[in-house]
Amino acid sequence: GGVNTHKGLVFSFGLLCAAAGILAARGGAQSARACAGTAARISSGVTKADFRGLDAKPEGSLSAGERLYLRRGVGGIRSEAERGYPSVLEHSLPRLRADLASGLSRNEALANALIVLFSVVEDTNVLARGGPEGLAFLRKKAERILSLGGIAEPLGRRAILRLDRELTARNLSPGGCADLLAVTSFLERMG
Repeated sequence: GGVNTHKGLVFSFGLLCAAAGILAARGGAQSARACAGTAARISSGVTKADFRGLDAKPEGSLSAGERLYLRRGVGGIRSEAERGYPSVLEHSLPRLRADLASGLSRNEALANALIVLFSVVEDTNVLARGGPEGLAFLRKKAERILSLGGIAEPLGRRAILRLDRELTARNLSPGGCADLLAVTSFLERMG
């Protein structure tokens, strides 16, 4: 029906599974950083290749991602993959590991990791639906939740529930962040 549900996740898992297979075949280290780095090498140049010639396409035939790339230079999941998933390796994965080590449940730790992603990712779905204002709204709310201690603190938990209602009311769906949360969980389990 024209909905690209989890398209970024399918793309990422294809890359990451191929990278894990390459590492296993070579007898290499099965670590998050090695897997993401291998995925980056596999996907090198994909953003420019996929978006080549967009300026010649009719406006009405462009996808939301294509429009964002043309107008704002946002590369979305392709760019994230080419750079080795920095939003995950530098932000959500360290938070997930720290929260798990502190005794939070996996679900709670993943909720905090998602909030961290909200604060740093240029989510193309949010940009497509809410523009720069929608993205700024999401980031501001995420930073506030983190300053309140995230899901482990009553004020943080209430702020998360409030944000959920506000995102629904604004028709903002951070699907790119959700895809990267699944990547975070996958890479965390690699070690």
